[in-house]
Amino acid sequence: YPLPESFDPFNPDPQLIETYYKSLPFNGLLGLLISYAAGAMLGGFVAAKIGISRRLMLAIIVGIVLLLSGIRNLMNIPHPMWFAVTTTLLYIPYAWAGGWFGGGEKAGRS
Repeated sequence: YPLPESFDPFNPDPQLIETYYKSLPFNGLLGLLISYAAGAMLGGFVAAKIGISRRLMLAIIVGIVLLLSGIRNLMNIPHPMWFAVTTTLLYIPYAWAGGWFGGGEKAGRS
């Protein structure tokens, strides 16, 4: 789903971005959700891998930071309600899962 030709990434027009998001079909928004979930999981994984202790806590902190930035994005650019709700609910669980896969479950046993 390419951006409009008139889109300037260095000086984005909020009205153009809003119109673009409203024109995206379900599959486009679903792809965006999948990328957000993958980013949260990868961020949690990396945080757990580089952390010395409290690995799951570090992964959850990554999820919280992503959640806050996601909320800021939702405040700036109107999205469909189902997308906004789903997005806010996915960051922390996916970051936690990434932390768990990254070895976070071992942190409590050290």
